[in-house]
Amino acid sequence: GILSSIVIASLNSARTKGAVSAAKSGAAQLRTQSEVYYDGLGAGTGYATATCAISVTNAGVVSGTAASLNPSACMFADTTVVSQLKQVATNAKSGVAVIGNLDTTFQKWAVSTQLKDDKYYCVDNSGNTKEQTGSTVATAGVCS
Repeated sequence: GILSSIVIASLNSARTKGAVSAAKSGAAQLRTQSEVYYDGLGAGTGYATATCAISVTNAGVVSGTAASLNPSACMFADTTVVSQLKQVATNAKSGVAVIGNLDTTFQKWAVSTQLKDDKYYCVDNSGNTKEQTGSTVATAGVCS
């Protein structure tokens, strides 16, 4: 009775904390993936050669302008980056997408999502990491 209720509550809390940690770790790993992209396909052009953005759902459904672009045109079309975004989305709050966007010069990117603990989390290529309550925090390639 009471003991099992306590154990279940503790397990749910541990699952949430694990998912939050996994989402944050996956988002942070995007920095490494983006630099590999930048040094390879993006050499000389930045993170894109065309306007692109991406949205990835918990179910792994990819949409946005990046979905129709060649990987050499946008880092968010690169299969390795998309795979990493899907991992983040798997650990994000149910029904919430992971959003990625760039600035107009294609030199900055940011990715944000809502975590299972209801906070919003953002990472960008400038080294910024932001966690807040309220609304999404990635705009024009920067965690704001």
